[in-house]
Amino acid sequence: MTRKIKLKPKKKENIEPDVKTEPVEIDTPVKRRGRPKTKKEPDRQVNIRVPLSIMAEWDEIKSVYGNNLTQYINKLIVADLKANKQMYLEIVQKLQDIRSE
Repeated sequence: MTRKIKLKPKKKENIEPDVKTEPVEIDTPVKRRGRPKTKKEPDRQVNIRVPLSIMAEWDEIKSVYGNNLTQYINKLIVADLKANKQMYLEIVQKLQDIRSE
């Protein structure tokens, strides 16, 4: 989305008064208000309860992640899925087999 701004030249002492200048139109992007978008992909909000003892430990190390608990939890989930996804899928398959009997 762009908007047009009319620019008029500044008056200078050296310009003859007979010379007329027309305004120039320049396309400039429209700035969005508010906080910039930081989401890279669609997400879903999930509420979780965390024991106070774990949060006390988090408080000791949170500066590593810029005090961003969401980022920390997301990285933990990604690491867990990379390491254990195949095992989880096997368990899901076994549970489905048991339920179908």
